Amino acid sequence: MFNLHILNFSLSCCFLDNIASLNKGEKMRELIKDAFCCSFKGRIGRLRYMVYETFAAIIPYVIYSIIAPFILTAVALISGNGKGTPMLEPFGWVLAVLVLLFAIGAFAFLTVAGFSIFARRCHDFNWSGLGYFFLYILPLGLLYFLLSLIYGAIFHIQDSKSEPVIVILSLLYFAAIAGPLYFRKGTPGPNRFGDEAPLLPIA
Repeated sequence: MFNLHILNFSLSCCFLDNIASLNKGEKMRELIKDAFCCSFKGRIGRLRYMVYETFAAIIPYVIYSIIAPFILTAVALISGNGKGTPMLEPFGWVLAVLVLLFAIGAFAFLTVAGFSIFARRCHDFNWSGLGYFFLYILPLGLLYFLLSLIYGAIFHIQDSKSEPVIVILSLLYFAAIAGPLYFRKGTPGPNRFGDEAPLLPIA
C-alpha cells in the first residue's frame, strides 16, 4: 500500500503543477474541501483521484503529528515518569480519553472520506462503489487467495525461494485492482451518476 501512495504522489505532481498556475490558495482549499466532502454523489476523473488519494495518504500523518505530543503528555501524567502516582494522574486519564475520542473520530471521518473518493471514481466509469467491490475486487481477492494457497501447498511457501512468486502475485493483484481506478478513462458525457468529470478539480 505504501508503494501505491508513492504512485499517487508521483502521478499527481503534474496535475498539482497545473493547479499551482491558477489561484493557488483558493484552488487548493477547494480541492481539499471536495476531496473530504464525504459525498457519494457525482464523478471524479483519473488525475483528480490520484490527487485525492495523495491527500488521503498525507492527512493521517499530519493528524498523528498533532496528537503525538498529547499522547506523550498523557502517558507522562499517568505514569509519573516512574516516580510514583502523581497528583496530576486524573488529568492524564482525561487527556488520554480526549485524545482517544479525537483519534476515533478522525479515523471514522477519513474512512468515510476514503470510501467517498473510491465511490466517485467508480461512478466515472459507470460503476457503483459497491458493485466494483463485490463484482471485481472481491472475486480478484478470492482468486489471489486461492492461487496463494495452491502455490503454498505445492511448493511450500515457507521456502525463501518461493517469496518472489508471492511478491509477483501480490503486485499483479494490486495492479488489477488499482489499474482501472488510476488509468481507466471515464464514460464520455453524462452517465447515470452525473455529468462528465472535468479535468481540473474546479470547473
